[in-house]
Amino acid sequence: THCISSAASDVYKRQEAMACGAALVSTRNGGVEDFGVEGKTALLAEVGNYKELSNNIVYLFKNVQERIALAENGSKFVKRLTFGSSAAEFENVLNRMLEKEKYDG
Repeated sequence: THCISSAASDVYKRQEAMACGAALVSTRNGGVEDFGVEGKTALLAEVGNYKELSNNIVYLFKNVQERIALAENGSKFVKRLTFGSSAAEFENVLNRMLEKEKYDG
């Protein structure tokens, strides 16, 4: 799959595509870099750089094994992103902030 939109709200569409086993080619539009790791789970282009975006798409069409590996890695990665894992990460961030406040305050 590929996504051309620069809207950060389209992040869920990208995650759903990856969870279904599609290789992701996207723009770096904010949220996508939380799960789209360049060369590991996705191929990313700068917003507005349609040449880079199209080159990434063509690259995956020509390199089937790379496309399969990217799709498999991406699918495994996004399937770990659950409500529980997000809540645990948020709790960790809050705890680090509290610890920092203790030392700074």
